[in-house]
Amino acid sequence: MNRKVGRAGAVIGASLLGLAALFATTGTANAAPSACRTSTKSFDIPNNLDPTVHIELCVRQDDADVIATAHVEWNRGSIGTVGQAFDTFDFDLRLERDDVTQSRAACNVKDRINDQKNGDHYCYTSWKRKGSAKTWSADGTVKYNINNDGKGDYTWQLTGTPRI
Repeated sequence: MNRKVGRAGAVIGASLLGLAALFATTGTANAAPSACRTSTKSFDIPNNLDPTVHIELCVRQDDADVIATAHVEWNRGSIGTVGQAFDTFDFDLRLERDDVTQSRAACNVKDRINDQKNGDHYCYTSWKRKGSAKTWSADGTVKYNINNDGKGDYTWQLTGTPRI
């Protein structure tokens, strides 16, 4: 009798392990592809709090469509008062296929960064049909002008995402 109970327990245990493996692989197989990259830059602002800005670019697929997203975060420290750090901080987000822009979004975060010590902002392109191509990516550029440095506009080329 003990042998039968032991064998039954082993069979049930093996069956449960098999089901767990099935659910684990099924869950990952259905996950929508995405790829992200983060670029970080610290700015030296004359007579002001120096912000550090992180921009995470992502390209995401949902069923048959793709979109580029950006999450912009900044931290200006905790000592001192917030003042105008930038005359311009314009972010250009691009959804690309084979490095050719298919959709874009322009995001101006100058006022938010100038007014808040810490914060974040999201930016999105429009959705596009993916098709069979596996060459979609997100990329972006920031045009910024530091207040009172007398040097005009700068360009920060962000690191694009891997392709999906």
